Amino acid sequence: MTRRVVTAGLLVLLLPMGACRSKPAADEKKAAAPSVKAEKVEAAPAPAPPGAPPPIPAVSGGRIAKDDPAWSAADGYRRSASEYGQPDWDHVRSVAITHMALSGRDLARLDASRAAFDGCAKAYTDTAARIRAVPLANPAVVPVRDVLLAGLDRDAALCAGLAKKSVPAADGGGLAALRREYFALAQRAEAGEDVRTDARDLGRKLGAARDHVGAPPAA
Repeated sequence: MTRRVVTAGLLVLLLPMGACRSKPAADEKKAAAPSVKAEKVEAAPAPAPPGAPPPIPAVSGGRIAKDDPAWSAADGYRRSASEYGQPDWDHVRSVAITHMALSGRDLARLDASRAAFDGCAKAYTDTAARIRAVPLANPAVVPVRDVLLAGLDRDAALCAGLAKKSVPAADGGGLAALRREYFALAQRAEAGEDVRTDARDLGRKLGAARDHVGAPPAA
């Protein structure tokens, strides 16, 4: 392909849509109706009754307008858990600790992406400590906290092992065990060991796990 052909192709892509059309059809001119500018009328927001959830904010371009009443409705702590869309305060806390776990994972991933595995492990342990400090008594939400803490503790141990060049043994099955096996193979390969046979075996395990996840549920 010559430079001239490429340049011509780029010009076609950069041309405005109108430049690629011929004269507008007569039917289009006839169909065009004069525009009427309507005046925008906004009703004043009615006060919310006590205990009602705050209104859904009107989002424009990813931002809430400065004069939107949602700012005053959502300012500070609310008087009841229902205003957060939850039946009680423990459910509100469970939502909060879920966000804490996700943000802590993001911080850990930043360190892991730089191979700073000590910092990665610390991010996990610090996040787990903050979540453990949140009081929860409702048996309906305690399992949520336990699942979050189990994952944070597991990955903190994994990152600590990577920092020491000693991946801990897999506890149980699932994708977490396959991930540990992968990191163990990577460290063995870095040490100069031939791990091709074990890598092929791990590839088969990953393929089986993928097929299991994508398989329809049993009747």
